[in-house]
Amino acid sequence: MMGSRVDVTYRWIVVVLDILYIFQMFGQKKTGQFPSKRFDDTRIYIIVHLISGIILIYSGVSFQFVDVFSKPLQEGHPFYFVIAASGLIHSITVTIISPKVMGERRITFPLYVSAGVVNFVNSILLLIYPDIEHVFLLWGSVNTFIFVRLHVVFFMFSKIDWELNYTYSIIAAAGVTYPMSNQEKWVYLLPILPLFYGPFHERVCHRMGWETDDIIGGNQPAKKNVRSSTSKLRASLRLSVRNFDMDAVMRDSNDNGARDGGGASNDNDQVAVAAHMSEQQVKQLSVRTMGRSFMGTSMRALEMLSSNDANADDSDSTPEGKLGESYTKKEMIVIGEEDEDDNDSTV
Repeated sequence: MMGSRVDVTYRWIVVVLDILYIFQMFGQKKTGQFPSKRFDDTRIYIIVHLISGIILIYSGVSFQFVDVFSKPLQEGHPFYFVIAASGLIHSITVTIISPKVMGERRITFPLYVSAGVVNFVNSILLLIYPDIEHVFLLWGSVNTFIFVRLHVVFFMFSKIDWELNYTYSIIAAAGVTYPMSNQEKWVYLLPILPLFYGPFHERVCHRMGWETDDIIGGNQPAKKNVRSSTSKLRASLRLSVRNFDMDAVMRDSNDNGARDGGGASNDNDQVAVAAHMSEQQVKQLSVRTMGRSFMGTSMRALEMLSSNDANADDSDSTPEGKLGESYTKKEMIVIGEEDEDDNDSTV
């Protein structure tokens, strides 16, 4: 038998959860929730995702019983390659459907993709070393998605925000499945990926045409409690991209006007300017980076932070729209080229 006593116990727990997942699938099928309607435009991919996932999960269940009560398949048996191929296919579909992931996407998107990468690597290892040990390695990592559902279900008894529920669930699920299935050490570094991806989430979504937040199926994410110092820092470092969807612009303008106690005419002027921006100007937003004036801009950003902490209330927050960040009139995203001394041109 593979691994330590804890690993054996974990495998039996996973067997029970995988069997219970069958009943959940049938229950959601009766209510029209399975497969989720959020994948209607990628139906073929989600079907392939489900089929390959079922092969992986229940092959692992079968191998657990075989490992305990019988003799495992001989190393190099063709069925090992079937499981490995299913793992590769499943990993690819994970990447394809990841833009539709739920929760706080600045965190869940990189974690969801990285979970697919772990499964992909384990599938490659199973191709190279076709034995039961590597089947359990792949089975253990794939069951991260099952443990996500387990956490979500148990959080139904708590009065907690949905985005926070799902975001925590995917982190906690990985924190259980990866150590208990004896994954490689590099896998445990993956939870830090959102730290590096998060600042560029809006730019990635703007370039790829994805929604920055989960609004599929009428979902309405709660407005983000973002500190004004954070908004100023991101604006100064050119990390933000305003997607000029008119509904979002109008809503953001109304939010700013209500918070500032007026300023409707100026906000409407900004909307009018945004509506007549050329395609080239919009594209400039998606390619703006920290650039040659990084050091000078960073120093001013730190000055903003110091000034804000000294003179402003830390509880001051800036709500964000579904397609990009909103700022007060003095904090709008820069359009066009900076001058040599980096004076900002705003709309």
